[in-house]
Amino acid sequence: MDKVYMVGPEGTGRAIIVIYDIFGFFPQTLQGADLLADAVGARVLMPDFLMGKPWPADKFPPQTKTEEAQLQLYFGTTANPLLTMPYINSVAEELKKEGATKVGV
Repeated sequence: MDKVYMVGPEGTGRAIIVIYDIFGFFPQTLQGADLLADAVGARVLMPDFLMGKPWPADKFPPQTKTEEAQLQLYFGTTANPLLTMPYINSVAEELKKEGATKVGV
């Protein structure tokens, strides 16, 4: 994953990995990360778990059986939490190597 949104102070020993919904890096999601970093004084990271393939907002909720099947397939592939867990763990480990003593998800 190449794209990671990072905000907040470095060197505090605290970091938060943000997990977001299927719509990806919407401005409101980024703003939420900004507010979280300001509120808790921690480094906040938001990796692109969807790898640049967010679910189109205009296709939710699904309107047809075909769209329902496409959404189910999306949850089984691109948006499958089981596929992102190893990456979340590796990001957390890297943060610890960089000095974070507390990492939240």
